[in-house]
Amino acid sequence: MDKPETRDNEPLRIESMGPGVVLPKVQYPDDLPFSAWEVYATRELLKANDFGDTRDDWRRAAASQLAVLRAGGLLLLSESPEPKDRDLFEAGLRDRYDAVCVWAARGLLRLGEVRARAVLEALRTKPPAEGELAPLVASRLLAELHDAAGFETISHAAAQLSDLATVLKNLAPFVALQGQRYAGGTVDVWPLYARALAAGDGRSETLALAQLDELAPPDAAPLLREYLARQPLPASSLRRRAERLLERLGAG
Repeated sequence: MDKPETRDNEPLRIESMGPGVVLPKVQYPDDLPFSAWEVYATRELLKANDFGDTRDDWRRAAASQLAVLRAGGLLLLSESPEPKDRDLFEAGLRDRYDAVCVWAARGLLRLGEVRARAVLEALRTKPPAEGELAPLVASRLLAELHDAAGFETISHAAAQLSDLATVLKNLAPFVALQGQRYAGGTVDVWPLYARALAAGDGRSETLALAQLDELAPPDAAPLLREYLARQPLPASSLRRRAERLLERLGAG
């Protein structure tokens, strides 16, 4: 991937994603819950590429010649889909790129098209790969529908992909499914969160703590204690977040 040198707050211009595509350096507000990060980042992406921040702008993006922008437009439209967007979702379902199809399927499913669930189920059975993350997204969207089967995809990706953060982004809905059985085993999110917090990888630590902070599952307390006791010590901002969460859980 083309990655020219930039200052920390400058956007990246990634030619390999399409002519002139700009990837903004996203800074999330401190009080923004993890569940809102994806929408926030996608809105920033579209604004950085000369789209506005209205549904009409998102519709224009969904019809872009560039897949990354089509996916972004459909992601935003599918959050709260409107019947007038059905044709865009239908077109997205026929898109050659899975990253576009997955959001089109969510939009149609939320409009009551039950057949779109089969699209998510088919996508989640594909092997995830670096840069091909639709299987992880499909697994997450199915988990939001209380379907635990996608945890198999999550587990395989965690074992195979070098970037754990891409897996963590899709893990949160499985916390509510902890202990549920599926055809390949039983959902167990804690080893993945433990791996994220033990890695000394600030990006993975940030993602894991943001999710746990929003969900506040009581079973996270032992993991947080281990995290705070680890050597080397976590960064001070992450340590404070973990300490506050332990206090909220009544386990500080």
